Amino acid sequence: MIAPNPVRFSKPDRIKHNCCNCLEKGFNKNKGIDLILLQISIFGKGIKCYPIKYSYKMNEPINKKTLPLKLIEDIQILYEKFRIHAYSKSGLILIKEDKNLKILLHDIDPFSNFYFSLSNPFFSREKSYFKIDYMPASSTSLDPNKANVSIGGAFDHLQNWLGLIEKYNNIALTPNELLINQYEDEFFSGFEIIDDDAESKSFDFPRQLLIQNFLQRTVEILNDDDSDNSDIIVEVNELKENIQNLTKKVIVRKLSRIFAIVRKKSLELCKKIVIEAGKELFKKVISIGIESVYGMIIQ
Repeated sequence: MIAPNPVRFSKPDRIKHNCCNCLEKGFNKNKGIDLILLQISIFGKGIKCYPIKYSYKMNEPINKKTLPLKLIEDIQILYEKFRIHAYSKSGLILIKEDKNLKILLHDIDPFSNFYFSLSNPFFSREKSYFKIDYMPASSTSLDPNKANVSIGGAFDHLQNWLGLIEKYNNIALTPNELLINQYEDEFFSGFEIIDDDAESKSFDFPRQLLIQNFLQRTVEILNDDDSDNSDIIVEVNELKENIQNLTKKVIVRKLSRIFAIVRKKSLELCKKIVIEAGKELFKKVISIGIESVYGMIIQ
């Protein structure tokens, strides 16, 4: 329960603190140790703010032995679970940041500002808690949602957020979207990834460089074209900047989308990109069957 302003802590509940949540709610600020508000409860006529005994401060070196072992163990479990799950969903999201006990996930769509942040682990009342901050909050609100939650609660919120993105991606509002989706599936099914680990690992360094070179040449071709290709260039640059963070399957899927968008716009432009920019890409990165679109184009 949130207490009304102003708030007075009656003895023995009065504690010195510098709590960001308390300050946001208009609580009086007293100099003292840094604490984070976990919850406020009514005890008779008094109001009690439960203090945080141990917490990690962002951007400081991580010293495991300044935190309770239980908190460290929970951090290891939850953060590894987040990484594994985010990687398995690399067709939807991208790990944008992973340092100083902060994991920041972004919707992989370059035109989306959806995000999910996990950070600031702390320990209170013999339990571990984590700060989450994500957008959209729900199917009815684009506002961000911020909360301090338990280890199980954090993963539940992540699952709900991923579900929202999946539902967004499954909706096509125009015939144009439906056609691009059709072309994307057609290209993707024509591309053959011969590596067994395509869903779990990225391409090796030489092939990442080949893909980067292909994308750079594609941007040059799009810029030289007379029509406005800014929307396609955004897609290409987004992939170029994140090759090292994506699995082989996701990279090929996003290449398929780029070809689909270009094809929808201009067959001649699509042929030009395939012939002028794609030679090394198709020889050394992905294999294409004899009956593929590429085979027809180069004949």
